[in-house]
Amino acid sequence: MLSFLRNAALRYFGKAIDRYYFRQRSPDLKGLEAFDLVVVWQPDGKLGDCLHILDLLSSVRHSKPDRAIIVICPLNLHEIYLNYGYSNVCLDSSRTLDTVRYISSRSFEHICLVSMETFPSLQCVQLINKLKPEAAVGFNAGPLSVFSHAMSDSAVN
Repeated sequence: MLSFLRNAALRYFGKAIDRYYFRQRSPDLKGLEAFDLVVVWQPDGKLGDCLHILDLLSSVRHSKPDRAIIVICPLNLHEIYLNYGYSNVCLDSSRTLDTVRYISSRSFEHICLVSMETFPSLQCVQLINKLKPEAAVGFNAGPLSVFSHAMSDSAVN
């Protein structure tokens, strides 16, 4: 009986958490020029993700030079983001509550959160819940509806 329930649960949740569901289309994202603040969430210290984010931040910074950009990442990546000049502030990804307090203390009307996680962590969901960004961009804008927009869409790229 337990094996039947286990297999039924795997079949049910396997449909909801398909490895490639991030390829589904999401609504078009308005131009990044409309956002006062771009928050980038990179909870792990992967250098490859960092290089992709630097490219994204470069185009975001050139489209509107006075826009606030906050990168939330491990301490070992702070120097990279701050030295390239694309980020105004780097915050420690292990201190989510302090990050929310810092961002909430500033007055930003239009916030865009970009996550580099393939599958959102609890911390990422908490950030989205507390900050309530107009757009939450991630790899997976599929059936779980954590992110409102997917990076795989041409509107975001």
